[in-house]
Amino acid sequence: MRKTLTLFALLLALVTLKATAQDRSISGTVTSSEDKLTVPGVSVVVPGTTIGTSTDMDGNYKILVPKTAKALRFSSVGMKTKDVQIGASNVVDVVLDPDVLKLNEVVVTALGIEKETRSLGYSTTKVSGDDVVKSREVNVVSALSGKVAGVQITSSAGTPGASSKILLRGNKSFTGENQPLFVIDGVPLDNSTNATSGNDYPFNNYLEQVNYSNRAIDINPDDIESINVLKGPAAATLYGERGANGAIVITTKKAKYGQKTEVTLSSSLQWDVVNQLPELQSTYAQGNGGGYTGSPGTYSTWTPGADDIFGTDDDAIGTANSWGPKISDLGMSSYDNAENFFQTGLTKNNNISISSGTDKNAYRLSISHTDQTGIIPNTEFKRLSARLTAQSQLSQKISVVSTVNLITAGGNKAQQGSNLSGVMLSLLRAPASYDLRTGSESVWEHPNGSQFNYFAAYDNPYWSAANNTFRENNTRILSNIAANYYPTNWLKFTWRPGIDTYNEVRKGIFAVGSNNSAQTLGGQISENTIHHEEIYNDFLATLTHDFNKVSTTLILGANANQRLDKFLFARGRNLAIRGFYNLGNAADLYADQTTIRRRSSALFADFSFGFDNTIFIGLTARQEWSSTFGVNKRSFFYPGANLSFVFTELKPLKNISKVLSFGKLRAAFATAAASPPAYSSINTYNKPFFSDGFTNGLAFPYLGQNGYGTNSVIGNPDLQPEETSGPELGIELKFFNDRITFDGTYYNQTTKNILLVRPVPYSSGHSALYDNAGEMVNKGIELELGIIPIRSKKFSWSIDANYAANKNEVTKLATGVDQIEIEVGFGDPGVFAKVGEPYGVLYGTTWERDASGNLIVDASGLPIPSSTLSKVGDGYPKFTAGFRNTFTYMNFSLSALIDVREGGDIWNGTQARLNRIGRSEASGDREGTF
Repeated sequence: MRKTLTLFALLLALVTLKATAQDRSISGTVTSSEDKLTVPGVSVVVPGTTIGTSTDMDGNYKILVPKTAKALRFSSVGMKTKDVQIGASNVVDVVLDPDVLKLNEVVVTALGIEKETRSLGYSTTKVSGDDVVKSREVNVVSALSGKVAGVQITSSAGTPGASSKILLRGNKSFTGENQPLFVIDGVPLDNSTNATSGNDYPFNNYLEQVNYSNRAIDINPDDIESINVLKGPAAATLYGERGANGAIVITTKKAKYGQKTEVTLSSSLQWDVVNQLPELQSTYAQGNGGGYTGSPGTYSTWTPGADDIFGTDDDAIGTANSWGPKISDLGMSSYDNAENFFQTGLTKNNNISISSGTDKNAYRLSISHTDQTGIIPNTEFKRLSARLTAQSQLSQKISVVSTVNLITAGGNKAQQGSNLSGVMLSLLRAPASYDLRTGSESVWEHPNGSQFNYFAAYDNPYWSAANNTFRENNTRILSNIAANYYPTNWLKFTWRPGIDTYNEVRKGIFAVGSNNSAQTLGGQISENTIHHEEIYNDFLATLTHDFNKVSTTLILGANANQRLDKFLFARGRNLAIRGFYNLGNAADLYADQTTIRRRSSALFADFSFGFDNTIFIGLTARQEWSSTFGVNKRSFFYPGANLSFVFTELKPLKNISKVLSFGKLRAAFATAAASPPAYSSINTYNKPFFSDGFTNGLAFPYLGQNGYGTNSVIGNPDLQPEETSGPELGIELKFFNDRITFDGTYYNQTTKNILLVRPVPYSSGHSALYDNAGEMVNKGIELELGIIPIRSKKFSWSIDANYAANKNEVTKLATGVDQIEIEVGFGDPGVFAKVGEPYGVLYGTTWERDASGNLIVDASGLPIPSSTLSKVGDGYPKFTAGFRNTFTYMNFSLSALIDVREGGDIWNGTQARLNRIGRSEASGDREGTF
């Protein structure tokens, strides 16, 4: 690790070295043919070399070139690329034409390879950094919502630092990761969402605890130049065993050669408020059967009893139900506890960047600070990011670009979910006759620090937010280098090492007297350290040759990768001193440690062939070796092919170019994969534990004795990758000089060899076996439409819309198995992978009905539950869509985005509980006959 960082520091220092002297100085001015104005930021390079610069704010440039240089190439976003011959004069002025159709637009594809969009035979969507920043989302994943067809974002926003999940074209794995690979400047970026719990924890980590951050939240959106979404295996096949779910390729900003010093400041404020809460009844008081059994609800009426060891008023609090009498009949007030609890959240974001460049060196330094306070009291998220990107032309043949990004991020989170300390659980169930709010006397907390609440089994949400804290702090380093060497004008070598490493420190507290501290009320501390490290190396050789109407590019490369994850967890329970949250204060200690190491290497090739700017063929292949597979299966091959046909280049269609400006057909077929978890190919040992489903159970060490047992799941040395492959067809059309654009895609992709845990007879000494047995299909359409109703020099109006529909179906499980429960909340309903149904289908208890569909009731008139589970829901949306209008007047713009998700079922456990305890609006209708 130290050696790697030292190497990066030395190579970063190299970019400040001065290049060797050149033989000739060329200067000039670049203007636009459209408005005759000068064009700043135009890239000026000597083709086939690393020698280049950029025009300044006045459109001027100056470049030193060797005597042998024949031409200069001028390129800029929104302008047509132009090659100009160098004559006898040292002054070369150039006029560029606007590229309204963006025919020469370049995007970053897999492995950081840049390609013209017209040559791609598969679907990709580019989102500009400006569009990412406009949304002002703290989490860069959330910033993609509604902007790309086929991209489904599930945001758990509501608390600072909340995680967001991204899905491209449906789920493809039963037990593994379904989110795409994140790549920043060519180096993979870890986007894990890690839970904090011990290995003896018997419950589902994500049913309770806190809302953990996904680690892509560490990225500063202001540093992003563009995001390219690679949706299918054809686009991501060069990532091999990490490309099955597609890829999110992030390119960050950097300065340009010859750029004058530029300082950019930006600042934003964002307020968050709750706009919708569950409808609750406020008529009936706390109680049962129409009788009031509530707490007095005032601080002054409470006197500690002999059994109130931790100061909780156990005697005065009888029930969490609200089946009592009318509040008005008791002469009491009604309180809207949910409305009163939430506060206005505030997000402050400040960013400064400095960019500067000479004809040989350029750098960009940015510093960003984000400070977010939540709508829940005592919650916050803070992020500080410092990023330096430097580049240098060390000689005519060598250039280096290097980036170092230092990030600290973290904050305080609130307890959530099915959790006796969860703020929403106690808040929404609170009877309308009881006031949870703090006041001048702090009615929710006694002088000794204990809590006051309407029900002894729950924590008061104010008290929990203040005392049951969960703090995290993540320190991260992202660094990469891209060194390019041009031995000739047709050959380029690129070496790209990179590292992504972070250390996250977490501390969770259940205060003394909390109802979630291991059923003891004695308090609990958890300390968790998470270390992630990925060292990545690419080496590429790029060969290009153009002759007549034919262009060819061959990229040969090798990759080496190592990922290391360490988890250290320590827990202490039954604290001796209230308020002293140190493991040395605990009577009951537990600790465990997990280390996961993965290594892989690969050889790959990418061949591109183009004819007359009309037909483009792409062939890709990757041979990969990975440590996550068993001794019997180590190496796997991932091929791909794609075709692009720009039919508007045909002569018969040239005559209608004013109407149909651009048209392209594309087709692709490829294979990408996902690897099994580390160590699933071998038999392992763990510490057994027993759980009854209600308590935290029993685990080793027990009564001072340690013990290990064989893992209940047998390892499999014959495991194979989960492979996703299938055809993809598309069409791109542009009308009236890009005033109307359309992109349509159809795909039909099958994922086979899906890893699952297959049951085996208990007589084997195990309960299951890791095996490749499942199969799943995703097929659907993606449509993107752009319209510019008005476009003038000062004002423009643009409309962007997208639509996507994906149909998922599980087509195969293990032999003799037709369904597997993949997630469970409280038993009924459950989430299943079932043959013939979408992945994640909901099955639960329904009511018995006769042949006509009428309910069958028992003698008391109550419906009879069915004896078997039936399908009750499907979590997949019928379609997703996005609509965005952008109005621009000179340098001012106004943008509005609507993100649509139609359909998709959820199990609303909160509503079910509110119905049961008499707090829902429906349960307030009590005087009718049913």
